[in-house]
Amino acid sequence: MARKGTIKTKAPVPARRPAITQQALDALGTRFRAAFAQGDYEKARGFAAQAWEATHSPQPLADVALCLLRLGQPQQAYHLYLRIVGELGTANTCDGLAEAAGQLGKRDEVRRFGSESLRLKMLEADKEQAAATVGLPAPRCFDERNRHRNLIAFSLFGGDPRYCEMAVLNVRAAREFFPAWLCRFYVDDSVPADVCGRLMREGAAVIDVRSIGGQDLPGTMWRFLALDDPAVDRVQFRDADSLLSTRDQAAVREWCASDRWFHVMRDYHSHTELMLAGMWGACAGVLWDMAGDMRAYLRSRPFSSRYADQHFLRHRVWKVAQRSLLMHDEWFDLPGSQPFPPHVPMTVDARYAHVGANIGAPSMHVLHDAPDGTQVRWTLYDAAGQAVCSYDAVVRGNGYEASIPAPYAAEISAGRWKVVTR
Repeated sequence: MARKGTIKTKAPVPARRPAITQQALDALGTRFRAAFAQGDYEKARGFAAQAWEATHSPQPLADVALCLLRLGQPQQAYHLYLRIVGELGTANTCDGLAEAAGQLGKRDEVRRFGSESLRLKMLEADKEQAAATVGLPAPRCFDERNRHRNLIAFSLFGGDPRYCEMAVLNVRAAREFFPAWLCRFYVDDSVPADVCGRLMREGAAVIDVRSIGGQDLPGTMWRFLALDDPAVDRVQFRDADSLLSTRDQAAVREWCASDRWFHVMRDYHSHTELMLAGMWGACAGVLWDMAGDMRAYLRSRPFSSRYADQHFLRHRVWKVAQRSLLMHDEWFDLPGSQPFPPHVPMTVDARYAHVGANIGAPSMHVLHDAPDGTQVRWTLYDAAGQAVCSYDAVVRGNGYEASIPAPYAAEISAGRWKVVTR
């Protein structure tokens, strides 16, 4: 009988001696990672499949399964993950199984494998040195009269409307759902000046990370610098491409009314991380010198800039947070989890009706007969003929593509808004 909390599966896939040299395998791994990072999942799958054929070891098969997930083939990915999870029972494998099961509507298996992933990550985090200790019996009471001491912190870099336009929409949503909070965006010079201007006109604060010496940190980690501000009491950390809503409003209200220093939310089948970098909160006065601690962490090991924020939270913050933590999570079985409070339903498409939903993901394709490589400027106009936003694009294959917020995509699809290219 399997011990409670472990995974019992079919017999492991037998390994065999590699039929190619280690140097060739390393080259395949490099090509796989490069193709995957570029979003060419079909090419990445080919490299992983070559490694599998040469070795029959489980890791390349897990890489194939991950590519299948990204290619929209969850059933095939699910079966591959099941085939190897007994031998390669890593947190990443369980993550993949939970995500595939979620896409297939297998809620019980999402809970099973996602909970196992979180358990493994807790064991990993337990080996790490804590970043700080909780030194006060209770945090300062939430003061809704001084919104400048209550921050919603975002990182923003680049000129992609997927993030820039969602940033603007988040400031507007915060006025409705979080009037006692101030949105603050940590940016660099890659963000268009007109986007920064719009954010400030909407009422947000914009901080150039170069002015506070944070430009050496990965962009996703800039928002964590808010905890080093002595004028701040409490911070929510959010992703620019998700949208504030009534659901996280209800959860944050419950946190602010509690005596807990930290707040964590998980609200989807893919939320198999101890602390999601865009779905947590903290009171100031517990984590000291975030800038220094982040730099020390990054010096201590190789890191991916894409996942540095997540791994830092897992390895350096979780052990501190769990000592005084309010955790909203209806998907997995971590001790202390509780359901989200009752709230007014979210007014978004059902596909995005969870906290942290990637609302900035829809893509529009606009036909254009300019030669490939031509830079064009497109402007989106609303039903009244007013310009909503303008961005640059490059023509490829008789057109160009741009990621836009789901609400914009709905207006375009309905024929109420239009795109004009110059």
